Amino acid sequence: MASRKAKRERWLPHSIQCIPRVISKAIMNLTVNGKPISKELVELEYQRLLKAFHGHLAPEELSRHSRSLQRQALDYAIGRLLLLGEARRQNIQVSPEEVDQAVDKLTRACGGTVGFQAHLKKLKLSPEALRRQVQEARQTEKLIEQITASCPKPTDDVVTAYLKDHAHEFLGKDTPPESQPPPAMIREHIRLALIIAEKNKLLSAFIARLRQAAVIQESETGS
Repeated sequence: MASRKAKRERWLPHSIQCIPRVISKAIMNLTVNGKPISKELVELEYQRLLKAFHGHLAPEELSRHSRSLQRQALDYAIGRLLLLGEARRQNIQVSPEEVDQAVDKLTRACGGTVGFQAHLKKLKLSPEALRRQVQEARQTEKLIEQITASCPKPTDDVVTAYLKDHAHEFLGKDTPPESQPPPAMIREHIRLALIIAEKNKLLSAFIARLRQAAVIQESETGS
């Protein structure tokens, strides 16, 4: 039994394998606009958070904050569900060709048809269910692209000011000059980081408006 568990967890960094990864049932009795939120969606967001915080927090810290991370994962899952609902309301279309391309890309990433079938079996998904997930994901992506399309690009002055205040984040305190990346590369990284941050602000504000109009009910909050 232990060996099978270890096999399932090989993809996880060793230092976070001790972190609780099962979403508490106490936070799952929740509906968004009358639809129950799936445990799988919350679990996916939780795994993403664990990976994001790995390397920034010690395993003991992650374990201690497991409950709050679960709540954050639930919050993210609610946002994704609301975005999908809005994409459907706006009748955002995804062509069969787009779905085919995404499935083909996944098939190649799995090493071919055999690996792809094994991947589906591991996820307990039928090909039809996977295509539905791909379609929903693409609908949401298109909506996000619309929401963030007006995001302005940072000016050179903004990039320079940010670099002045955060140079240590890109260069490191003890990085010798000969090991530093080219200035143009650093500025481009900063520009992209600022664009992503601004897009996230626009997206967060949009989701907040969706939440205000939504009916979100939780019958049990847990303790």
